[in-house]
Amino acid sequence: MITLKKVLIIAVVMVSSGVANAQVVTNGSGDYHLTGGTLVPKSFTIGNAYFSSGSALNVRGDQMGTQTGEVFGTDAPKGYNTYWRLFHVGAEYGNIFHLDGTTDFNVNATRGNFRLLTNSVVRAQLNSSQSFSINGFPLTNTEGFLGISGRPSFFNSIGPFSRLHLVDNAGADNQNVWAQQWGYRPWQRNGVTFTGNSDQACIGQKYGLGDVSDIVIQWSDNNAESGYGTDRMKFIFTEGFDNSTSGSHSFDGLEAMRMVPMNATEVNVGIGNFAPASMGDPTDRVDMLSGRLRIRQLPNDPQMEGPYKVLVVDDSPYS
Repeated sequence: MITLKKVLIIAVVMVSSGVANAQVVTNGSGDYHLTGGTLVPKSFTIGNAYFSSGSALNVRGDQMGTQTGEVFGTDAPKGYNTYWRLFHVGAEYGNIFHLDGTTDFNVNATRGNFRLLTNSVVRAQLNSSQSFSINGFPLTNTEGFLGISGRPSFFNSIGPFSRLHLVDNAGADNQNVWAQQWGYRPWQRNGVTFTGNSDQACIGQKYGLGDVSDIVIQWSDNNAESGYGTDRMKFIFTEGFDNSTSGSHSFDGLEAMRMVPMNATEVNVGIGNFAPASMGDPTDRVDMLSGRLRIRQLPNDPQMEGPYKVLVVDDSPYS
């Protein structure tokens, strides 16, 4: 005896201009899907006229009675989470979700880095669990590091280098070194890294043993063979711009202090506006352009026994 099992198939045909575009099909168990039509296979439009965006589902918000653009919304009952999920070849690559009992809106990259794009160009990347060799330091953990850049190719390299990494364009030497590594150290991880003009700097924390945390400002220079001079650290104050040739209202601003490495073990400090080219760089460990150094009270501790001496390096007016 042969028993035939009946399966209920219900089809609703979507018709535009008298031609079938797609069919909504159910298997009788509450499962629905679209099947191909003669014009646009597996495409469905909600509206008075077909919309050829290439998407499987098209909503004609321009044909609503009140054209507000609010054409799509979802809701979930209490006790359930809400997910919008993105799959490719059966694997989930991301989702947007809200968890029941919370007020957070979550965007999740489930298999790789999270990227932000404008004009189809990558502008920012938040790293997933990744480790790279940076400046010869192997297996540097860059998990959770965020990079922001105008150079999309940066995100296909080994960056970002720290919690926040700002990447600018290539330098004047045309080496395209928009992610210079020569000054990088692993202790820079909890800081803000700057790479641009073929150079690198970082502001952040430097951890020591135990509960020792120092705030540091680090800067570096590219290799000596680049042909360009040593980079400096400058403290600059600016006010409203009025096209002055110098001072706080000028384009370069008022330079309060300058630090310049003289070699691998020495740094000279200049106090005053060294910005004009005629001033050059500080010529001694401490070089004061003008003004006075005031000591309100001399030390009188036991380590300072004996006469106090003051060394005048150059007491002539600067010409």
